[in-house]
Amino acid sequence: MRNAKRVVFWSLASLCLLPLTGCPKEPTRVSMVMNAAANVNPGANGQPLSVVVRVYQLKDKGRLESADYNAVWKSDKETLSDDLLERQERTLEPGTQDTLEIRANPAANYIGVVALFRNPQGDSWRRVIPVGKGKTQKVNLSLQEQNIVLTSSGK
Repeated sequence: MRNAKRVVFWSLASLCLLPLTGCPKEPTRVSMVMNAAANVNPGANGQPLSVVVRVYQLKDKGRLESADYNAVWKSDKETLSDDLLERQERTLEPGTQDTLEIRANPAANYIGVVALFRNPQGDSWRRVIPVGKGKTQKVNLSLQEQNIVLTSSGK
């Protein structure tokens, strides 16, 4: 009888606490529109060339921001190490547009974008933005010659 009372008590206590746990949070979604200008990634004669774009979900941005272009290009997984959660890749032709829908990893704090330009200048081949947790985030990526322009807005 005593055990039955305990079971009833703990069952009722659990039911009372259940509303406090709340609903699971909606995963963060990132909708990225990628535009390649007609003059993107100029070749030796100035003709525009296709460009590979890598989109990384990162725990931290430090490794990407301090990495060498060739290290990221040739061995991104090793270079980004534990910060790399997920990677997606697209190839854009000059004058084209693509859309990438990302379901953010819960551990992702940043989205890193790398464009594998033929002749990268400075750090214009990479950009990093914070992930807006629990939001739908709209990101516009524009590739112009050998430069990335990245803008973001939360919803």
